[in-house]
Amino acid sequence: IVAQGFQETDKGDTFAPIAHPITIQTLIVLAVANGWYLRQGKVLELRKAVYCLGASGRLWWQTFTEKNREFGMTSMTANNCVFKIQSGKSILIVAIIIDDELMIWNDESLHQKWFDFMCGHFEVSDDGELNYYLGVHYQRVNGYLIALQTGYLERVLKWYGMEKCKGASTPMPQNFSINPDELPNRVGDPKEVEEMRSILGSCMYLLVWTRPEIGFAVNYLSRYTLCADQTTIAAARRVLRDLAETRTKGIRFKYNARGGVGQNAVK
Repeated sequence: IVAQGFQETDKGDTFAPIAHPITIQTLIVLAVANGWYLRQGKVLELRKAVYCLGASGRLWWQTFTEKNREFGMTSMTANNCVFKIQSGKSILIVAIIIDDELMIWNDESLHQKWFDFMCGHFEVSDDGELNYYLGVHYQRVNGYLIALQTGYLERVLKWYGMEKCKGASTPMPQNFSINPDELPNRVGDPKEVEEMRSILGSCMYLLVWTRPEIGFAVNYLSRYTLCADQTTIAAARRVLRDLAETRTKGIRFKYNARGGVGQNAVK
């Protein structure tokens, strides 16, 4: 089927709600720290809305929400793409980004009931332990869960011809600053502006998921995107050189033997 979405006339609301990356990370922390199950999956349903049409994302989210509520789950206050059900000490939380699911639970029977219920309405898959999810690689090492984006970073470096670049020890030199008076008092060259946006956009994806230490440099340089020149682009590439030097670094999640960690965060 070819969905000619450009000919659609009555789109209505076209947004597709998704779980925020910080919410996803919070759920991962919650699961790892408490020793809960942590798995990923897919959920599909294409009979009422077709992908590529303007309103399909919103319609899909509404349908998925209705079925979760029918099962007895409630949406989180801070994020309506995260669903929770709790019975006594048993808890199940499901987050969704379009059709990618993240599931955490501490009672296998509760999860199985939900899974069987959803299979009656959707094409649902359980793809096993959290591994590759939204461009992030998760792996168990010595009792820790490590989140890495080495593969994504390698592609970014290749895109900018920096696969074999000389690494940098920090994202930004000490005492580095940009004097706005020395920048052009106009919008920069379109090609330079586009390059600056592209580099910083790639860095932001890394920043959000696994590399928070580049936050200051990325936010600082973002102020000068529209008046980008070779000086600001060199500074942005410095961030990539720092990432290249530390390409195998990521975030480490640890189990907490005391239990009960962070459960107030999922109300």
